[in-house]
Amino acid sequence: MDHSFSGWKMKTCDLTRVWSEEFKVHSYEMGPSGFASPQTICQFLQEAANNHAEKLGYSFEELDRLEQMWVLSQMSLRMARYPRGRETVQIETWPVSKQSNIRGYRDFTLLNSTGEILGRASTMWLLLKQDNRKPLKLPEELLDLCSLGHSYDFLNPPKDSNFEDSPETVQEFVIRASDIDWNMHVNNVCYLEWSLEAIPAIFRLKNKLTELDMSFLGEGKYGSSVLAECFKPAEQYHLYLHRIKDKSSGKILAQLRTRWEPKQVQQD
Repeated sequence: MDHSFSGWKMKTCDLTRVWSEEFKVHSYEMGPSGFASPQTICQFLQEAANNHAEKLGYSFEELDRLEQMWVLSQMSLRMARYPRGRETVQIETWPVSKQSNIRGYRDFTLLNSTGEILGRASTMWLLLKQDNRKPLKLPEELLDLCSLGHSYDFLNPPKDSNFEDSPETVQEFVIRASDIDWNMHVNNVCYLEWSLEAIPAIFRLKNKLTELDMSFLGEGKYGSSVLAECFKPAEQYHLYLHRIKDKSSGKILAQLRTRWEPKQVQQD
């Protein structure tokens, strides 16, 4: 599977609608191999999205004043190479029009200092009313901000039918205060962290995550116990499926798919 992105070019678009921001990989954001962790990459993407939303007048603070909130609903990430510790990553992000007045889409490109494409991501967001968590129509002025440029269009969350077998491993986690975000529910990066933790450690040490698809279906609450279920499809060594569910209610909070490659293939 080609993760080099060597032949990919972003179509011309209105550059005033593209947000560009640099992030440096700190020592506490690296994994055991000295590269940024997948969690770190997802945090960079969300920070860039938040900063662009603030620039456009739709920050978390402004929405909180209106008793509204942004919620990440889906994310797909494709990585050609993870940045090393101390390396600087440039993230470009822009809103994308998908003919929907309820779902907001945003895409990303990750580049190194020489312009090499390290990865790309596609996301879908919902604007919710704080009190009842019901989706709101996106304001017309926000829809007008959508870029006329490139859309990756590779959102591909796992489906319920993918989880027909029994999980290979199950780990239990208690939601801590530090797991709760601005919207008073579990930060979505925690779902990724719990899912990766449920994968056998020897596999994680020998392989690197190259493709990630996540779908967020429910809210985790402080003090609740969640189960991270890890599924291994037959005859697909480098593919895992993940499901996070509330232990007491059985409600599914998130579903993920991770695809991996041997580390020496990615880090050449």
